[in-house]
Amino acid sequence: MADDESNRRCFAIDNGISFGGWIWNFFSSNWNIIRVPAIRRTVVDRLRRVERSQIEALGWLAELRADAGSMRLIEATSPIDPARGARVEPGRIQLGLTTAEIAGVAERITMLLDDVDRGALAVF
Repeated sequence: MADDESNRRCFAIDNGISFGGWIWNFFSSNWNIIRVPAIRRTVVDRLRRVERSQIEALGWLAELRADAGSMRLIEATSPIDPARGARVEPGRIQLGLTTAEIAGVAERITMLLDDVDRGALAVF
């Protein structure tokens, strides 16, 4: 399926809901269940090629530094505090997944591929 330039969409993901415990999801149950009968084989193939280092790189997605009264996007460096997703120091803001969230991504990839391998989730 080709990209439809006339119907571009942006999706926001709330990490508190995506990776949070029951308190964040108390009124939103079963967000962790795949609700389609099958997924594309190309997606499965891409997930099989994901390396741990690529998942670890999600720990530092963006970094901004103070520059003459504004914040300037720079190449992200290693996480200031890997236990936090939004990290702030004087003159510096850094965004990325926490260590626990990174582990969650790796676990979800493994679980999805296991479902495919067991035949619990079809591919097309």
